[in-house]
Amino acid sequence: MQPLTIRKEIDIDAPIDRVWWFVGTQEGNLARHRAESVPNRWEYQDELLEERVGGRYELRGVFEGKPFHIVGQVVAYDPPRLLALTWREQDWPADTLVTFRLTEEAGRTRLTVIHSGFENLPPEYRHRAFEEYEAGRQRGFEALQALLSRSSSQVR
Repeated sequence: MQPLTIRKEIDIDAPIDRVWWFVGTQEGNLARHRAESVPNRWEYQDELLEERVGGRYELRGVFEGKPFHIVGQVVAYDPPRLLALTWREQDWPADTLVTFRLTEEAGRTRLTVIHSGFENLPPEYRHRAFEEYEAGRQRGFEALQALLSRSSSQVR
């Protein structure tokens, strides 16, 4: 079976530590997810990110009127450059893997997000899940850009 992997990259006009806060910390992740929320479509309500290898990850919310619960485990944690965690919705029989890589050059940060393992999901919902997460990763980038723009204008 061919791998189903989402790979998204964005260049952000912000230092790596500012971007990392929204990607690699519990508080920042929850702020980013809440900024992504669209009432009555998808809402992120609670998040746990234990900031260490072996730490737990959980995300709860509502998607299209149905509650969801995502669980995982941190498998790589190297601030401010790398976070990788397993990702499994409550009805999935297998984990997927989400990896956030950050690199900095001249005060700008490149964020690469790779979400792999969708091919391990049952055929009846594999492609739908892949497409929903691909759109979700794009919304996440847009929310992150908006949050960083707001925080930059507040600092000035």
